[in-house]
Amino acid sequence: ASGRKPSLKEFANHTTAGGTFETDDESIRVYTDGIGIPVSDVKGAVCENLIKATDGTDILITDIDENEMSADNCAEESNDLLFVFETGIGGAGGETDPCADVECEDGLMCFHGQCKCPNGVFMCGTQCCAEGAYCTGGRLPVGSETCVEPTGDGDCTKNSDCKDAEGNVDISKYCKFSDDGSCTTTGTGTCTDKGTLTPYTLNLPGGDLTVYKSSDPMSWWSAVNFCEAHDKKQLVTMSDLGIADSGTNAHCYFNSSQSSYATAPCICNGGSDSDCSATNAAIRTNTGALGTSGEVWLADNGKSSSCTARAVDLYDGHVFNRHRQFDSPSALCR
Repeated sequence: ASGRKPSLKEFANHTTAGGTFETDDESIRVYTDGIGIPVSDVKGAVCENLIKATDGTDILITDIDENEMSADNCAEESNDLLFVFETGIGGAGGETDPCADVECEDGLMCFHGQCKCPNGVFMCGTQCCAEGAYCTGGRLPVGSETCVEPTGDGDCTKNSDCKDAEGNVDISKYCKFSDDGSCTTTGTGTCTDKGTLTPYTLNLPGGDLTVYKSSDPMSWWSAVNFCEAHDKKQLVTMSDLGIADSGTNAHCYFNSSQSSYATAPCICNGGSDSDCSATNAAIRTNTGALGTSGEVWLADNGKSSSCTARAVDLYDGHVFNRHRQFDSPSALCR
């Protein structure tokens, strides 16, 4: 009702009028391209309505043993169900589960091959940042990331500082920062309408990826808050796009028609997209892709300096470094 989606940790063993969510580490089931969440003690009428409501969607409801369910075979009093949500994280054609060989510490969960913190965001190196803190650093060697507290003046330093007339968190706004910040300071925060998002489907070689792009440009600090305000929780990563650096260059090109690609090529889809042409087409030219102009922020820390974060230049198709306070790129969320 508040418009805010809880994290899995908040859902853990939570009982509603319809049933009890079982979301501890052992209960959740991770598949090649989806995730299953058990719900026990679901009343018969609720079971029937849920199965009817999810028919034809990407949510599959089975019994706890993963047998097919229908509205006709719901027990009257109590049903133990499994909600299977298709995520596409395994990639097209039944690719290997990216979390298969990833071990996360207690309290963390693997998503898309990386360990996420209880609040739904990726780890900052080896730690989870507190609410309102931001992950910076990331200069090689890996592990130099740090959590920093914003120091700017203004209405806010984090989204939860934005309140409505009754003093409750205003979920229609996010904390947007001015461009007078620096490597470790955010600039002046202003509570700003978050607007709406339009989804884009990127038909990447490793599988389709749904992303969300802001209509306005903003600083990296703002982009982090913008995604969180839209319940996306995280800027897109290079890993999400199937892109990795090659060599020691601070940037890399995934557009092979660019002359610079010869000296600074990206590794696309683990090398299977050898010239990155499929990756380039998915991001820049396919129907529903992001287009061939502008820049978008990524979650990754910059490789050239601890002051920078990664961004994608859609004009020539390369991943580069941009100072966090610059407000020319748009946010790209997932």
